[in-house]
Amino acid sequence: KRIQTIFYGFGIVPESMINTVVGLYLLFFSTDVLGIKASAAGAVILIANGFDILSDLFIMNFVDRHHTRFGTYRPWLFLALPMTVCLMLLFMGPGFLSTETEKLIWIGCLYFLMVPVFGTSYLCPYLSLRTRMSGEPKDQLRLSSSCSVFENIGQLSAAFLAMILVANRSYTDFANWRNLTVTIVFISIVCIIATFFGTRESYVPTEKTVNFRVGIKALLGNSSFRKVIATLIIVYIPWTMYSSILTYFCAKNGNFVQFLTFCVLKDACLIG
Repeated sequence: KRIQTIFYGFGIVPESMINTVVGLYLLFFSTDVLGIKASAAGAVILIANGFDILSDLFIMNFVDRHHTRFGTYRPWLFLALPMTVCLMLLFMGPGFLSTETEKLIWIGCLYFLMVPVFGTSYLCPYLSLRTRMSGEPKDQLRLSSSCSVFENIGQLSAAFLAMILVANRSYTDFANWRNLTVTIVFISIVCIIATFFGTRESYVPTEKTVNFRVGIKALLGNSSFRKVIATLIIVYIPWTMYSSILTYFCAKNGNFVQFLTFCVLKDACLIG
């Protein structure tokens, strides 16, 4: 069980690395490298994140109703790989696109695929996987702790790689962005394979499956649930934007390397 706990933690690394790179760099890359207006790029990211809130419900309803010989949730882990490919294409520098509108559509489509589609299709089943690994509260706590630790490891690794491969070099050289994202793709492949083969869905919950429409109606009729959702939305929107804005500010004021160093030290302290 302890070995499975460790292997389970590997599964969060792709998501945490992608979130870190996107949070630190995407807005800055879109404006200062691709030449897109900050307001337009920010609006596209915000709209896609809004769809992400809705896609969770529909995708998990589909996942819960389809079982395979490899389990209910484990096969979906491999959708982290097209998510990392979308990240690589985001920072590729589309030379075949000339106008700002074309570049904005390129960024918007890739971000939409990366977050509400592939990101949700991989992350939600991954987080649900722990419920099929064990029904014991102590095991659930260990799995949750492993996820948190490896999430910080992923953030630390992404911030460190960004500092070494991009921040200390040229922002306008697309080869630096390519090296960063290809490295993340490789690490993600290793982590997903480790989680897939290192975990087992050996526990079957006894709860009956609730009809999707009945479940949605029951949730929306629960005042506590509505308050939690409203709170999450209020917190989620500024949380998704603050890293990009702070990074953009630090880059414009010539303190970007120091900012990334702070991010590395912060994540190192969280792991500790």
